Amino acid sequence: MPDTSVKIYQSTDTGMPSITGLAGGILSALDLLVYGSSTLTVSTLVVYNDVATVTVSAGHGLTMIGAIGPVVTIAGATPAGLNGEWRLASIPNSTTCTFATSGIPNQTATGTITVKRAGAGWTKPYSGTNKAVYQNAGTGFCLRVDDSATGAAKVRGYESMTDVDTGVDPFPTVAQMASLYWMKSTVADGTARPWWIAADDKAFWLFVANNPSYPSSYGVFYFGDYNRIYPVDAYACAIFGSDSSANSGQGYNEATSVQAGHFIARSQDGLSKSLQFFKTRGGYAGTQPGWMGSTVYSTTTGLAPTVATPLLIVTTENSNTMPRGILPGVFSVHRHPLSGTQGDMISDGNSLLMLGRGANNNNSPSYTGLAAVKMDGWR
Repeated sequence: MPDTSVKIYQSTDTGMPSITGLAGGILSALDLLVYGSSTLTVSTLVVYNDVATVTVSAGHGLTMIGAIGPVVTIAGATPAGLNGEWRLASIPNSTTCTFATSGIPNQTATGTITVKRAGAGWTKPYSGTNKAVYQNAGTGFCLRVDDSATGAAKVRGYESMTDVDTGVDPFPTVAQMASLYWMKSTVADGTARPWWIAADDKAFWLFVANNPSYPSSYGVFYFGDYNRIYPVDAYACAIFGSDSSANSGQGYNEATSVQAGHFIARSQDGLSKSLQFFKTRGGYAGTQPGWMGSTVYSTTTGLAPTVATPLLIVTTENSNTMPRGILPGVFSVHRHPLSGTQGDMISDGNSLLMLGRGANNNNSPSYTGLAAVKMDGWR
């Protein structure tokens, strides 16, 4: 069956929360990681030849991303085998969608059936006025978000927390950085900004087009567990944002030395807490492969292929520069022949969502300003 571990949320879907320059909006978007979207009542759910067709007479508001469907949660159905998470195979119109089943006889399901866009497996153990804590299902480390100000939210990682304001072993520490910021909007107004969230139950990426002058350039923010190189690395959790509330996104930058606003929980041996890191592509621009090699994806345009590589987390520990892991789910794009709207899709065994990540300031993303988001199988 299709992988359902990766969830993609986009601001243009019906019923999605708005991220604006005002307080609170970023929390509503991050709540999708926990709860998914609001539930809708299913009019009929019919299984025929291993295809389930869901009808929501009032309209489902769901859309495909290229050929990839969103992950939905079905509940309340009999037979019970229809309940759970499914990746949609098609969305024929505004009231029907389908997913592939296996081993369920042809029938019309009964019960009070609901459907919603699935959550990503995170929990929200603590919350307050315009602030909340989000906890992942891997290391169990926590992200605290204070969204009480206009313009930018303040964020910080913690190894554990006991309430919305109290945590143990923060990264970054206050001494390292008084505040770490995720920019919502460069203008403190109520205008909704385009955004995407890509997540599994251990990590997520938040892309926000926070500068209205450059609507195709996205600030890039991250929190969660990376794919560790060393199996004994028990602190494989990272966060990055900006070191200034006026900076719309340092997260799209790659580097060869420690970066502002980039921190992991601890050193590989666990002795040093809150360690700064830099992220770098696993290969070099153009056709030259780096020491991690390049991943090449063809396109249907007949033009040159896309060249993309993983993003490495690199730290300096005991005077040694060392790779700690790979950031899951997103590749750095060296060369990409497509330009146009956000959400270009390419596929060659992997389905990749192309998003402008801020390196270019025009309204058509080019290869110098793209991130490739993997739509399934991050781990």
